[in-house]
Parts: sequence; structure tokens; C-alpha cells
Amino acid sequence: MKKMICIMLLAAMVCTVLPGLAENEQEAAQAFTKTWISGEEQPYILEIWVEEGEVQLSAVCEVSEEEEYSIEFAQCKFDGGTLKCSGGILMHEKNGETEAEDISEETAYGFGATLTADGNRLQWTGSGDAFPDRDFTSLEDDPFAGEWECGDLSLYITRTAAGYEVYISRESDEPEEVSWEYKCGPDITDGALTGTGTKYIDVTSEADDDAAGEILEHMDRDVEIVAYDSEVKYTDGKATFTRDGDALIWNDEEEDAGNGLRFVRAAEEEEEEE
Repeated sequence: MKKMICIMLLAAMVCTVLPGLAENEQEAAQAFTKTWISGEEQPYILEIWVEEGEVQLSAVCEVSEEEEYSIEFAQCKFDGGTLKCSGGILMHEKNGETEAEDISEETAYGFGATLTADGNRLQWTGSGDAFPDRDFTSLEDDPFAGEWECGDLSLYITRTAAGYEVYISRESDEPEEVSWEYKCGPDITDGALTGTGTKYIDVTSEADDDAAGEILEHMDRDVEIVAYDSEVKYTDGKATFTRDGDALIWNDEEEDAGNGLRFVRAAEEEEEEE
């Protein structure tokens, strides 16, 4: 069974008051605690959040499905309107193998960065080869990323270092459920995302007697035993996703499943229902 793509941008979790921070750090923290993306061909996704009164920062650059670089700083502290980060680990993962470089002390790789936030832009001033200067923009301004809904269809778009991932599912009381997964490149061409995807048919059914009996031998209560079967209908479906005002349009070139559908952001749909 495939796994559902879950989008949880840490920026969406930020509260009005961030627990554990001094009063003079609150305003600065609100400016930084977002999810950011750099403007490179292979961009870094940068997440900044507060946990138990400590500022946390993680930066990931996905070169391919088999290779990525990541940085985790050991210490991040506010200094006026800037965030200074130092120490930690620089990691390189490739084909299942991981190399880690200790950057707790100054080395040829450098050992830190100073970040300055101005609205929806963030400037990263680094030291050493591993921390060149970078400019980031907030993903809160991304016209596609987020959760969208249209009737019984839910559509999730996640911005990754490699581009966009799209997951579409249809709610149903029937045993059969349909879903689509697309991978789109990082470029928005003529206002559209273009990707290739897979369609799944998931069928829920009663488990056969042998399987059900084996499970029930270890249980002392009545339960419903079900079996799941996932069928791949195709893996080369083409689709584009465009914005039309506040709506998102899904153009399914394989079966025209998105014909006439207009998705709105999930929060907006909830407000309309109220």
C-alpha cells in the first residue's frame, strides 16, 4: 500500500506566543518561524521552529531521490533582529549511505550562518564552503502548496526541494477508493505545474477465513477483519495544475478526471460552510 502524502508545514503550527522564549524574542521569532525555500536550481528547504524554548533549524537539499544534503545546527540564538546559528552536523546521504561532518568547531566547511528576515524574504549569510550566502522566500506565499478540496475530493500539494508532490484522494463509503499521486518539477511554466503520476484503486474487503481465524486466535473480543488490495491503474499519467483566481484547476490528460472541478483551499471551504 502506498503511503499518503502528509503536509505539515511547521509555519502553520506557529502560535501567537511561542512558549519558552523571552518576551524580547517573541517578535523576532514570529518573523523567522516559517518554512522557506532558496532560489537555486536545486533549492534548500529551510524550516525554523521553536521547541521547548529552543530555536530549531533544519535545511535539506534533495539532489535526487537517492541523494540529499542536510544541515542541522546545534545552537540558534536571536541577536536583535538576526538569528545566529552555529555548530551541529552537515550530512550527505546517497544510495542509502550517510556521511556526517561535525561542524561543532570551525573547519574548512565553515561552522555557522547568520539569518536576517524581512517580511517574506530571508537572507542567509554563511561562512565557509558549506554555508554560502543564500536568499530564501517564504512558502506561505506559494500559490500551489497546501490543502485543497472540491466536494468529496481532497488535494494536497507539498513543496519539496525537488519540486512539488501532489496527492489526490476521493472520500467514499464504498469498498473501492481512488487516489492519484503526481511528481511535478520545481518550475511554474505559464502559470502551471506539470507532472507525471500514478493512479491507484484501493479495495477493502473481508479477509479470507484462514487469515481472519489466525488473527482472532490472539484476540478475545469481536472485531471486523478486513483485507486491503491496492491496484495500480497506470504510472505515466500526465496532468497540469493551474490557478484560476482563488481556485485550483486539475487538468488530467489521462482520463479527464478533473473536468469541471474547481478546488478551493480547505480553510476557505470551511469558512464558506460556516
